[in-house]
Amino acid sequence: MNALILIIAILCLNQALHALPSYNKAKNPIGRRHMVSSQDPLASKTGMDILHQGGNAIDAAIAVAYSLAVTHPQAGNLGGGGFMLIYIKKENKVYALDYREKAPKAAWKDMFIGENGEVSKTLSQDSLWATGVPGTVAGLDFAWKTFGTLPLQTCLAPAITLAKEGFPVSRQLHNHLDIAKDDFLQRNNGSLAFYPNNQTIATGSILVQPELAQSIQWIANDGPKAFYQGPIAAKLIDFMQKNRGLITREDLLQYRPKFREPVSANYRGYHIYSMPPPSSGGIHLIQLLKMVEGFPINDWGYQHPKTLQLFAEAMSLVYQDRATYLGDPDFVSIPQRQLLSPSRIKQQQQQLQQILSQTKRPHPRPAPPNIPLYESNDTTHFSIIDSDGNMVSNTYTLNFRFGNKIMIPGTGILLNNEMDDFSAKPGAANAYGLIGSHANAIAPEKRMLSSMTPTLVFKDNQPWLATGSPGGSRIITIVFQTLINLIDYNMNLIEASTVPRMHYQWQPDTLYLEKDFDPQTKKNLTDKGYLLKPNPKIGSIQSVLRIEDVTIGVSDPRTSTSN
Repeated sequence: MNALILIIAILCLNQALHALPSYNKAKNPIGRRHMVSSQDPLASKTGMDILHQGGNAIDAAIAVAYSLAVTHPQAGNLGGGGFMLIYIKKENKVYALDYREKAPKAAWKDMFIGENGEVSKTLSQDSLWATGVPGTVAGLDFAWKTFGTLPLQTCLAPAITLAKEGFPVSRQLHNHLDIAKDDFLQRNNGSLAFYPNNQTIATGSILVQPELAQSIQWIANDGPKAFYQGPIAAKLIDFMQKNRGLITREDLLQYRPKFREPVSANYRGYHIYSMPPPSSGGIHLIQLLKMVEGFPINDWGYQHPKTLQLFAEAMSLVYQDRATYLGDPDFVSIPQRQLLSPSRIKQQQQQLQQILSQTKRPHPRPAPPNIPLYESNDTTHFSIIDSDGNMVSNTYTLNFRFGNKIMIPGTGILLNNEMDDFSAKPGAANAYGLIGSHANAIAPEKRMLSSMTPTLVFKDNQPWLATGSPGGSRIITIVFQTLINLIDYNMNLIEASTVPRMHYQWQPDTLYLEKDFDPQTKKNLTDKGYLLKPNPKIGSIQSVLRIEDVTIGVSDPRTSTSN
């Protein structure tokens, strides 16, 4: 029976692959008892190797996360932070681990406001002041100590080898490094492994990172103490003191990851778990699903103009809520129960029904010229299901591609620029076009609001799906559409991961569409009053899906490292 399910699953997925010529570079999914999906094949392999050695999903997650810090430095990181959802089959419980960065104790509310009263993007995005206290090393160690089974040295050994012995540079990594070359060389003293003789390392060349290998070895030997108290901490604090940075030894010593209560809800018989604040992802994912649950989107069909308008207007409502209510729950009171209450969802459904019934959308607003939408996918996600049914969905980031492009001297570790995710000034947009209020204002030791949406789904009370994506402000809508594709449109995993996506976030008032949307659909939306803008790549969904004891993984071809 299991063999038959495996054969059918592979045949269906291969058929879907060949049926989508626009995405014919998709990795060919293979059914196994356990599976890892990430943006980098080397990192995925390290996770699979750990599972083959008898490790569980959490052991594999630690190996993948450290390996991505080596092979996918655009977003894989030791100097950033993120969120991890963990399902432990034996306990039948989902844990939400928050290892988001925090503002340094020396931070203050108006620290990025220039003399002209406007937000200084140089300070909030490009400087040492843009760096939040990193949480990755502490968070990964916390997960491993709580749920891991293999020695830490075993989990970190693959990353040490990749950094010490090197790996071939993909065309994508070369291109990203080449774009960032001037900033890297300007902001760092001394030579960088990325730029031998001040030239971008060539595609196919072997990238060796001895300083990063040493840093990971220190962590393998001494755990997070190496990063927050030991040799890495010493180098970081020395660098901060010499360059007017804000992070202090006290900031590092007092950083703690923490478990939070996941956001959850039923959607058409499936049970969804996602990340709570300080991520906005979980609340808004559930809001979107519950709002559209009252509409016959399966009858309307995928890409139908009415379906896309419903999605856009529902997205508009949740991003207005994001701007108004969301922040760090340790600092502000978030009306989560009210936002997700059936009465409010019903009220929003009535609003949506009224909008859909009109010939023109109400009060269309021109896109504000001062609110850009940062286009790149500067985060990374991986999903894991092991043979016992344990699941991990992990999204972590440096914020921008390579963070602020500043490396801690002598460590090979890149720093984040997550402080830009705060609302530096009420009503002022950050790099992703997101607007915030006092709820997400800067304060010492506060965690900045995020859109990261690691998600776990259960079918018939059994582990079914682990998924998530990079994509900045678009992460929420990417995960939402993937779930809709799987549950409402009964797509298989590769179809759900590769069909065209859309995105709308209230401000800017622009509906973003990937290629391959039907021209008549676009015309209908334009006639309704929407300003359409093409967007070549929206996200990079990384998913693993379990059918009985067969697990299938799909890595989004939009941002494959081989591209």
